[in-house]
Amino acid sequence: FWHVHKSDEIVVKRILGECFGRELVELNDMQSIEEAKETNLLAQSSMSNVVITSPHLKATGQIFTNNHQGRLFSFFRHPVDYEISDTLPIDANNWLTRELSETPEGSLTFKELGIAKHIIRESCVVGTMEHVEESLKRIGAYFGWELTSEKCITDTLRGFRPPTFLDHNSLQWKVLHERNAFDGLMYEFADSTWRGQLQTIVPYHLQLARAQKKN
Repeated sequence: FWHVHKSDEIVVKRILGECFGRELVELNDMQSIEEAKETNLLAQSSMSNVVITSPHLKATGQIFTNNHQGRLFSFFRHPVDYEISDTLPIDANNWLTRELSETPEGSLTFKELGIAKHIIRESCVVGTMEHVEESLKRIGAYFGWELTSEKCITDTLRGFRPPTFLDHNSLQWKVLHERNAFDGLMYEFADSTWRGQLQTIVPYHLQLARAQKKN
């Protein structure tokens, strides 16, 4: 679980643990990631019920191998809401595109945007905070996770609303939106991918049935 915002991270982690019964291994800094590599974390037999969570996408990805593979999932919402959150600097610009394209500095072009889109399209099971309940149920079905109770997600999300940090009709919103134009396009792409995955993300029980037919 690549978590890109604290407020999203908290509620999703709670549901992963309480509603899907997953054990979370949190690699929140570079030291914990290095320790996971050194101890060969993924080779341990106890990992079958584990979800690895981290804000460091590339570094965490390096702990996976051909013998111990994983699948990325993440949640997205409008970039300006991240832009002035308590976890990102106010002067950041297009941080999501920069993170995915590994372009921390300098100007961005549509080449970097294309790289970022490719990662989301090819590697990520997409969730959106606008459709958080449906996203979580889709992700659970994809991985074959059973709910601890049918109403657990609904009950946990009762009263939850992803925070927004600005009036979306304000001048400040417009200024920040223009400064984060590439991330605005990334958000639209992530939302489009979420809708497309309604048809392409196959629940785990169907994955197994198809694999058995091939064999």
